[in-house]
Amino acid sequence: MNNLKPESCNSLLFTPANRPERFEKPASNKNAQMVVLDLEDAVSLRYKDQAREILIDYLQRNNSIPADHPMITAVRINAISTQAGLKDIVCLVREKVVPDVIFLPKVQNVQEVELYSELLNLGREKHVQFIAAIETAVGLENAHEIASHQDVVAIGFGGADLAADLGVELDFENTAVYRARVVQAAKYAGKVAWDVPYLDFKDEKGLRKETQQIKAMGFNGKIAIHPAQLEPINQVFFPSEEEIDEAKEILITFKQANGSACQYKGKMLDVPVVKKSQAILEKVGCEY
Repeated sequence: MNNLKPESCNSLLFTPANRPERFEKPASNKNAQMVVLDLEDAVSLRYKDQAREILIDYLQRNNSIPADHPMITAVRINAISTQAGLKDIVCLVREKVVPDVIFLPKVQNVQEVELYSELLNLGREKHVQFIAAIETAVGLENAHEIASHQDVVAIGFGGADLAADLGVELDFENTAVYRARVVQAAKYAGKVAWDVPYLDFKDEKGLRKETQQIKAMGFNGKIAIHPAQLEPINQVFFPSEEEIDEAKEILITFKQANGSACQYKGKMLDVPVVKKSQAILEKVGCEY
């Protein structure tokens, strides 16, 4: 794995695992942070065996996506409750192929994560890292425990499947309460949360609006289904010049107070505000 950590990514680009001609395209995209080679929803049932063979062969030869900038290679496998999911696990273990991160779909409970961990980490000194997708009512109920597993670095909001399971329309207003529960579960465990893709990849204005909304809710990133979505997502999540300047001023004010009560623009500065400012500067690589 390269030095980039999964939890530091703001965008994840999904690409079908049976389209090897697309695997290396993110390597030329400066906005690409993590590419997810998808064996699940992006591949129809009739092509899953073929996609698995293509993916394993590629990873055995290349180990990761070649790029002239840091990028994480992840694989989304099929759910362990399906025949395709069992084949995915068996193949990864048998061929001793382990990507940087494994994206787990439709996770129902922490016991599933533990089973994945036991199977995929057998004989490995360093454990595989997981992204666990919350896509069902049962998974949402157990999201706190799922997020708290030591090998889970992030959880994702699986909007389409969860909406179908709950019988609600997949729009921001109807799913806001469920999104909030995913964020709360992630933060409870000290992990990050990623949002569902914005499906109209030609609607940049709509993508930016929804990304701004989910950022305000506490999400740390958003999944992309088209390379054109990466730059808008990253731009929304990257601190603005105003945010950076304000963070610097807050930390200077707090430091000069030497632990005494202090104010910034008429508002009291407390520890959470200071920590948020520190996180902003860390993200842009500024010392404080």
